[in-house]
Amino acid sequence: MFFGELASVGLLLVTAFAPGCGDSGLTASGTRPTWGTISAPRARAFGTQLYVDGYGLGTVEDRGGAIYGRRLDIWLPDCQAAREWGVRWRLVYRVE
Repeated sequence: MFFGELASVGLLLVTAFAPGCGDSGLTASGTRPTWGTISAPRARAFGTQLYVDGYGLGTVEDRGGAIYGRRLDIWLPDCQAAREWGVRWRLVYRVE
């Protein structure tokens, strides 16, 4: 559960990363990725809370070379889950 109002960011292309499957161990902000870790373009500051439809609440803690424009990367617990997620267009909201 979260508190705050939701502001629409829009429809974004969302992919996933996982331990041993594109996860280098630490995020760009220096944290260990867990459920809710989001990789976003530099336009989204570290610490920004986002709600991703179909995933839930997360916090921007990482960057990625292929993460630019209207893209996000979410952390999932294993490679199988990341592969099953694939590439999805999802509604994304910023928690204010």
